[in-house]
Amino acid sequence: MRQLLYLFLLFFFSIFLACEEVGPPVNLSGGGTGGNGGDSSNQRIVLMEEFTAVACINCPKGHEIIADLLDSFPGRIEVVEIHSGDLAEPINDTDPDFRTVDGNDLTNYLGPFPFQPSASIDRKLWEVAPGDFQRLVDRSFWSTFVKSELDSAAKVKLTIEKDYNSSSRELNVILNAEFLEDISDIVNATILITESGMVAAQDDGPVEVIEDYVHKYVLRDILTNYSGELINASTTTGNTWALSKSITLPLEWNADNCRIVAFIAKAVGNYDVLQVVGTPVN
Repeated sequence: MRQLLYLFLLFFFSIFLACEEVGPPVNLSGGGTGGNGGDSSNQRIVLMEEFTAVACINCPKGHEIIADLLDSFPGRIEVVEIHSGDLAEPINDTDPDFRTVDGNDLTNYLGPFPFQPSASIDRKLWEVAPGDFQRLVDRSFWSTFVKSELDSAAKVKLTIEKDYNSSSRELNVILNAEFLEDISDIVNATILITESGMVAAQDDGPVEVIEDYVHKYVLRDILTNYSGELINASTTTGNTWALSKSITLPLEWNADNCRIVAFIAKAVGNYDVLQVVGTPVN
């Protein structure tokens, strides 16, 4: 009898436990995006500014390295392709011209570049050989320096709010910054536009020309000064700051292929980028 009672109680408790309701999982880590644009969260994102050109025979190899990095670290890298110098003149008369005044100004500000392709990784001075520090570095260093920056801590959280009117082609952008630690340096904010998906002839090696080469992340315009705009507010932990800019996109730009890239960088002594964020225009 005791054995039957024990079996009955065991069966009863088994049914009770099996019917206990389990609630939905709770996300304790937060997440999501800020506003209707990009959000850097607290994760470090790296800015790559590549100095490239259509008549640069090694530039496609640089583009391949960037593509591999983007595949390896999705959402962690923002790319800006700056076409400047003698090799940036269009190969064919019918090709679009990717050169800009802003691109030339950036070349002088960060460079001049020693060769093409070369790239700035968060605008830092990198030691490429004992005692030899360079801001625009050879493609053989890109992966190493990008990975080094990805491991660093974010000092600023950035978000982008945007409003694009497809009829008027007017784009309004607000860059929001929240400082995650005290910043003692003078810092500037930059907002720019890139465009991808444009076709133009590109040299690939000493003899081959790819007539239908698809160019990506091409610098179109810098909405601020090319060196950025001064953040004239307290940059201590917890403080916030915002910058608004507007532009009417030229008709030849494909808004669906355009991207807003914004970042904060040191302004005096060195130009180290503290954080970057990006989001599509449309």
